[in-house]
Amino acid sequence: MFDWDRDNLKKIKAHGLDAAAVEEALSISPILIYEQEADGESRYVYYGETAGLRLLAVVLTERDGKIRVITAYELDAGQKRDYFCGTRAQRTRFGTAGWASSSPARAVPARPVRLERRLKGE
Repeated sequence: MFDWDRDNLKKIKAHGLDAAAVEEALSISPILIYEQEADGESRYVYYGETAGLRLLAVVLTERDGKIRVITAYELDAGQKRDYFCGTRAQRTRFGTAGWASSSPARAVPARPVRLERRLKGE
């Protein structure tokens, strides 16, 4: 389901994370923040929370039917404020309805449900 290799594991390790923490954050109601094109593919930025209450941003893409994590890191103070003040009050499952992204990428409502299905093994 997840596509891990030396490169993406090295990137997340540089941020003090491991694959288990990232996968956990994506399995507990992740919130899609925005989608953007990079290197000819769609990339998605999710905010997620681990069971240990770590708040993570995860950048991922879909390649060959697998979830490929590009990088992941803990939310900074501004992202945490947005998460607690805006996201929890306004989020829909796997969407960001009403969310204003500070990124030049567009905010994407209700996308992709396929991530939820993959995480459940469907």
